[in-house]
Amino acid sequence: MMKHLRKLLFSIFVCLLSTAYAQAQVTLSGVVKDNKTGEGLVGVNIVVDGTVQGTTTKADGSFSMSVSQPTPFKLKISYIGYASQTVDITGSNSNIQVSLKESNSLIGEVVVSASRVEEKILESPVTIEKMDIIAIKNTAAPDFYDGLANLKGVHVNKGSMNFASINTRGFATISNVRMVQLMDGMDNAAPLLNFPTGNVVGISELDMESMELVPGAASALYGPNAFNGILMMNSKSPFEYQGLSVLVKGGVATSNTAKDGATAYGTQPLYNTSIRYAKSFLKDKLAFKVNFSLSQAQDWRSNDYVTHRTDVTTVRNETQPTIGDPSFDGLNSYGDEVPIVAPFGTASFANTVALGIINNPAFAATLASQFGGNTALAQGVVANGLQSLGTVPLRRLGYKEEDMLESFDARSMKISAALHYRITPKIEASFSFRRGSGSSVYQGGERYALRDFTQTYYKAEVKGANFFARAYMSETDDGDSYNMTAMGLLTTSTLAPTYIGTYASALLPTLLAGGTPTAEQVAAAQTAAYAAVQPGTSNGLAESTLKTVREGVFQRGGAGFIDNSRLYHAEFNYNFSDMIDFAEIQVGGNYRQYDLFSDGTVFNENRGNGTFERIKIGEFGVYTQVSKKLLKDRLKITASIRFDKNENFDGQITPRASLVYSAGKEREHNFRASFQTGFRNPDTQAQFIYFPSTSGILLGSTKANAEQYGLFQGGATDSKGNTVNLEFIQPEQLTAFEVGYKGLIANKVLIDINGYFNQYNNFMDQQTVFAKSAGTAPTGSWTAGTAFRPYINSKVPVNSQGLGIGVSYKLPKNFIITGNYSAALFSADIDPDDEFQIAFNTPGDRYKFGLSNRGGLVKNLGFSINYRWQDRFLWRSAFGHGYIPAYGVLDAQVNYKIKSLKSIVKLGASNIGNNDYRTSFGAPFIGQMYYLSITFDQALN
Repeated sequence: MMKHLRKLLFSIFVCLLSTAYAQAQVTLSGVVKDNKTGEGLVGVNIVVDGTVQGTTTKADGSFSMSVSQPTPFKLKISYIGYASQTVDITGSNSNIQVSLKESNSLIGEVVVSASRVEEKILESPVTIEKMDIIAIKNTAAPDFYDGLANLKGVHVNKGSMNFASINTRGFATISNVRMVQLMDGMDNAAPLLNFPTGNVVGISELDMESMELVPGAASALYGPNAFNGILMMNSKSPFEYQGLSVLVKGGVATSNTAKDGATAYGTQPLYNTSIRYAKSFLKDKLAFKVNFSLSQAQDWRSNDYVTHRTDVTTVRNETQPTIGDPSFDGLNSYGDEVPIVAPFGTASFANTVALGIINNPAFAATLASQFGGNTALAQGVVANGLQSLGTVPLRRLGYKEEDMLESFDARSMKISAALHYRITPKIEASFSFRRGSGSSVYQGGERYALRDFTQTYYKAEVKGANFFARAYMSETDDGDSYNMTAMGLLTTSTLAPTYIGTYASALLPTLLAGGTPTAEQVAAAQTAAYAAVQPGTSNGLAESTLKTVREGVFQRGGAGFIDNSRLYHAEFNYNFSDMIDFAEIQVGGNYRQYDLFSDGTVFNENRGNGTFERIKIGEFGVYTQVSKKLLKDRLKITASIRFDKNENFDGQITPRASLVYSAGKEREHNFRASFQTGFRNPDTQAQFIYFPSTSGILLGSTKANAEQYGLFQGGATDSKGNTVNLEFIQPEQLTAFEVGYKGLIANKVLIDINGYFNQYNNFMDQQTVFAKSAGTAPTGSWTAGTAFRPYINSKVPVNSQGLGIGVSYKLPKNFIITGNYSAALFSADIDPDDEFQIAFNTPGDRYKFGLSNRGGLVKNLGFSINYRWQDRFLWRSAFGHGYIPAYGVLDAQVNYKIKSLKSIVKLGASNIGNNDYRTSFGAPFIGQMYYLSITFDQALN
């Protein structure tokens, strides 16, 4: 199917490319200059209003173009950081003179994500945050994607140096499936597990034009999973941003956090190189762009081996087990999730251990001197001595994450290419290819080392001023990725006999002499046995076992997993504004198919007889939206409704309504209110996963997947033996109310205030339960009492509410001070002692402040300083439960533009102050980063 889709997309593009058009030509030329300096501006975008036809200015600010458009018409002239202008055209003109003024950086931004149409950000019907190209260039964070953390209402979690998860309005995870992230309209979620891959395989810094973030429900326009927000990342057009750009960045990362013999991160180098080239041909009808980006660093360390990994019921306990305790489960050590108990008092067990001891070459001398070489006699005597030990709970075996990883690479390589063709003055076609690959660490119910994984996209699109139609495919390959928890457990089970045998051998001289081991001897035996199966010993036993397990396949004796999955998606949108005057009406729809395959390592693809079949899931949606302006266009009322159907669930209807009133002479005061609904289908994991883990077998809870295990409708208990009446998973619904104000005071102070209330029904989460009965399925057999962790719907509503306040103040000489505050909390009528608990995973209070200047104090010099703080909060997940301490982060950068070299030099630092922190329970400790970058841009003014 993938091969056919590629052929279809290419055929469509070739057909569009061959389309010809011929109209009367209007010849235009002129120059665009800076209003203050009088210098020509390069790269200014000049477009015929209402069309895709246009050009950009050359290095001296001049431009020329031939327009196939009947006169009169308007030219829209725009450049980032300057106020846009329009020029009336009545015929050919060779002397168009335009002077652009620097814009008020607090207002004037245009967004599309809130309503799927262009509108001023001040007049958006919902809360929206935006990072434009200037904000991206001036972010103090080493990776521009991390700059999202400074936006109001945004909460960022990091499972790795290069894997960040964006969250808004609560219920966060490191793999946030409650938010949709689109790259040029393509969903960047991994098809198999549905989590957004952030910017590991995303758009490079040189090619990123803007990022728009809408917190809260967006299902009415964007469909399932646009539930807690949507992030739209838009790359640069090859028509509007031409020429060569090169970015070289280098620096160091430092961290000194190390506990209980853990290896500190120390100081490690980091690098980033990016190249972009774009060019137009055929009088700006054909354009292409190519991108390459490579970043390389050593990943932060998840090296907390002294904190106990608590569960849902023990997280509130004041005292927890410590290292050496038989019940201790280290947070970042794996394999110690299960106890190791040696029942020496059982004759059969003692005999088995004794046999292993006497067959060990180290016992040969004792066998000859004390037993005359009689192995049967020796086995009996040794076994009898071991039985006197009774049942011994040994220290759990566990392997540190730093010893399990084959490398600490945090690497990302991105390549992309796109070809654009303007079929007519109002229609543009494009075909694009994008591939990202890298190494990182992903944390879900377990921690996974992603090694050389790739995600590839193909997209064909046709768009005009009032419509678009696109089709794309994404596919993933796991590379050499593996599950670290499985790796630890399998290594533990392999080495447990050696561990127990070494412990028994250390006590054997005392036992054979008829004595009872002292406490000191027992402690020494425990220490020796533990060391014998840990990395660093001369026998290399642990290292070789870890390597063997790492390279094997999960559920077949190894820890590696397979992902050969694809996503097919097609969608369209049409705006009837050119046909209907009384209101703005748009319609749209989409079809999506998941085509999943893990070869039985993650999903339940086992159909018996050793065969594994691909899992395919289809869904579609249609929507319409109507907007009407009243009261001299000061009041805008918008209503939309959408219907979605997934083949495994009933159809969902999601309406939305909003109004915006613009007051003030310049419409500078905007009051908004909205009612929204949203839903999310259970993700692919929640539908079809079958994945043995330390918290129980992760089980997708669709009837087609889960019925065979007999857990549902009374077939399972909780840990206290109480029957749990599980129902098969259903979509989760959201009803949201929001009010807000966004306005400009005295052209200097921008205020943005919003408050929201959300109610979730059928809230989806997981709960550990225990099978009442034994059974058998194609995936294998299980005994009564086997732990499962199915996806379930909460039987009670879950409410969340929050407040956001943002203020920006423009001072003389281009200084801007910003500050924002966000509050979030949730409630649900669930007993604190219930084993099902809601994972809100969001700090209740967050503050963020910033100070920036762009060339106002010293010509060509700019800087920015950002500080953010968040309060302590409780993190809950299948991986573990624990409190995240409050922390603050200070970032800063200073940049200088060298106009003669068309380059910008930037010096920056992140997390200044030597204050390591982590964003979630089990995640790495994040230290400091210092970097220097040089960016060359052929179109730099």
